[in-house]
Amino acid sequence: MDKLTYYQNEFTDWLFDKNNCHTYWVIESGEKIGCCYRSEAFVEWLNRFVLKDSLQKAAVVEKEICIWDKNLPEVFF
Repeated sequence: MDKLTYYQNEFTDWLFDKNNCHTYWVIESGEKIGCCYRSEAFVEWLNRFVLKDSLQKAAVVEKEICIWDKNLPEVFF
């Protein structure tokens, strides 16, 4: 497993763990029923947990890209 896949899996585990308090929960009748998120959620998680002690932080640079460099890594959720 490469590092990108590892971080993707760690993020997904954190995101859907009902013990975690974050702003991405969909709540119905007071119950967490799922998550609604975009790339900002992954970037927030990276900065809070993976890069917490780093001076460099992740950021969303562009959204809804129609053409991209196939040589760059991709994360799909």
